[in-house]
Amino acid sequence: MGCSAHAAHAGHILEFLIERHGPDKKIDMGTFIELEAPNIRTVTGLKPETLGDLKTVIEYVYKEITHLLDSTHFGQEGSYLDYESKALHASMLDHVGMEVADIAQIVGFDFPTSVADTPMIDMGWEAVDKSKPVILLVGHNPATSCTLIDYLRENNLYDKVEVAGICCTALETTRYSDRAKIV
Repeated sequence: MGCSAHAAHAGHILEFLIERHGPDKKIDMGTFIELEAPNIRTVTGLKPETLGDLKTVIEYVYKEITHLLDSTHFGQEGSYLDYESKALHASMLDHVGMEVADIAQIVGFDFPTSVADTPMIDMGWEAVDKSKPVILLVGHNPATSCTLIDYLRENNLYDKVEVAGICCTALETTRYSDRAKIV
């Protein structure tokens, strides 16, 4: 279930960012990153250079998840080793899907890469200024949180509200704006 959820997120965010930047947007992970996609390279043999290359990778993950579900549903495996092999394959695919999402987000939202001076973020409910309206983001969707922050900035509203997040969205949002809070 986690593998399919991570892959679905990766596909969703990748689709959003390809629509925004195009499939030819170059992958640049920063000057101190020598191996930009260790899981993708190991599993698929592909060196992703653009967002479009990541689409090829996530389609591979989708296909493999479908085959895994098919084989476990129909019980075609004759040995416990076959099931253990499938579990390891699913975890490998999970790492590939998560790497697709993270690389796409770094490239598409200009998240920090190998920069050492990334700002520290305030954490906890006490860090939130509750005298302002609070927008609390929950889940795993930086497309929503980054678009929200862009809107607040463009309309000079960012100083008038607090943006905070729970779960993965909190971490992703603070990679986009150092004013967001983690609850």
